[in-house]
Amino acid sequence: MSKNSLKAIPIVAIDSATFVAGTYVPFCTGLEQACGIVRIINNCSEDIFLSYDGINDNDFIQAGWEYYLYAQMNAQPTSNVALAPKGMKIYIKANAGIGNCYLIGYYQES
Repeated sequence: MSKNSLKAIPIVAIDSATFVAGTYVPFCTGLEQACGIVRIINNCSEDIFLSYDGINDNDFIQAGWEYYLYAQMNAQPTSNVALAPKGMKIYIKANAGIGNCYLIGYYQES
């Protein structure tokens, strides 16, 4: 397979019934690869907040919406590469709800 093609990390799902109001829940223990694209699908009945440090709210996704983090689009200058780093942790904070949230990531082999 060409190193110029994308590969996907295994999908991570979390049941929104496990959410505790006002508390961050780890979405994953850390990204398996350095990802150029991270996609989060909020397929649950509650709005969610995302955190990248487990302390501060960094992003917000309404119930039923998707969020894309295009890390590479943020690379400057264009000859550099920006990636969500391998091992990066993502946390969710929301009220308990119905349905799942999904984390999907895409990377290039090095």
